Amino acid sequence: MKRTRQLTLALLGLVAVDVWVHRLASDPAHPRDLVSPFAPSEVTSVALTSVEGTTRLARGDAGWDLATPLAHDADDVLVNGLVFTLSRGVEADSRVDDGNHERYGLVAERQIFVELLDVDQRVGALYIGDNAGQGLTFVRRPSDEAVYRARIGGRSRYALSAGDWTDRQVLKFQPAAVIAIDIEHDNQITRLERGEDGWGAEGLDADAIAALPQTLSRLRASRILAPNTVQHFPGSVRLSLDAGPAVAFDFATEGEIGVLRIAPEGPQYQVPAALTQQLAKGREPWIDRTLVRIDAAQISRLTLEEPERTSILRRDARTEAWIAVQPANLDVDSRKAMTVAQTLARLRVLAFAEISPEAAGFPSRLRMGANDTVVEFGDDAPPHEGSQTRYVRSLDRPDRIGVIDARVPLALKSAWSR
Repeated sequence: MKRTRQLTLALLGLVAVDVWVHRLASDPAHPRDLVSPFAPSEVTSVALTSVEGTTRLARGDAGWDLATPLAHDADDVLVNGLVFTLSRGVEADSRVDDGNHERYGLVAERQIFVELLDVDQRVGALYIGDNAGQGLTFVRRPSDEAVYRARIGGRSRYALSAGDWTDRQVLKFQPAAVIAIDIEHDNQITRLERGEDGWGAEGLDADAIAALPQTLSRLRASRILAPNTVQHFPGSVRLSLDAGPAVAFDFATEGEIGVLRIAPEGPQYQVPAALTQQLAKGREPWIDRTLVRIDAAQISRLTLEEPERTSILRRDARTEAWIAVQPANLDVDSRKAMTVAQTLARLRVLAFAEISPEAAGFPSRLRMGANDTVVEFGDDAPPHEGSQTRYVRSLDRPDRIGVIDARVPLALKSAWSR
């Protein structure tokens, strides 16, 4: 009986709270529209003020700019997303209190004041507090002490530092417009030029060089660093374009991170260290390390020669499936066989070695063939950048010996699994 009475009182309490909330919500002195709908194009600036200061975003001719606390291109997608969210209008889900702002994160050390302006005229403004659950956030209007719950996209959309609003794309150019790349590091200059036939100068890897402008044009900084964070930049890159001014930047590697800057006194950009380390190697990363170059589509026979046996696979011209020729009991995975054909057709090495065939373990007891091209794997080679390696050569040029990751021949052999 006592428990029944307690449950009844609890239910009456919930009903009373619900009635109170709906009474507050329907109070004509507190309309449900906290921000009236507007056209996103009306907004020329956005200001977000918190205890950490004010971040001001201004619409420019080419998109949004970060105006305060530092000057930089802003992330158009991020800013337009905020403006669009509020442009649909902000309607109160319910009015929950007439004060007690600390309880809802609506005090100076916690709240965020967002203001949208059309030049000097206010389009909309809200104080944003803590999240209220169910996709709602506690908010209040500048002219109202009442606390409301509203759907504004969550507090995290607004609780961003100035750096978070910046455009993370470091360089802006069209890769196809690049006609020359000059890389300088420690006073050593490497020049890469695009000719009528592309980037394929003799001895250089055309594909690797062509990929560099693509990589740089898509490069986004993981962080925007303050000017002069890094003092010394030992390298620089200059991209000459077929029209317009060149694109240039300095680079450095600081511990586990790479850093780029476009102007000496401008912001710096944190990027993957692998990129700046590659640029610091001068000509070496762009050397052609292709050991075998044949057309994978023309490969119709794969051969594995081991001390104990010789295994042969053939591609059926009608079905494109790979079948065993010798021995006949091989269990052939056509996808693996195709991978072997494609790998052998463009077999690349980690580096070329200055070593005699005899010292590298040739002739060896492990060979793989693609049609008439035979690749031979020799002894273990010294580790390359932490990876175990093995010597390799093509019998088309038996004196040209490379170093390959030791896992490659093991992976290729899986196509001849039993």
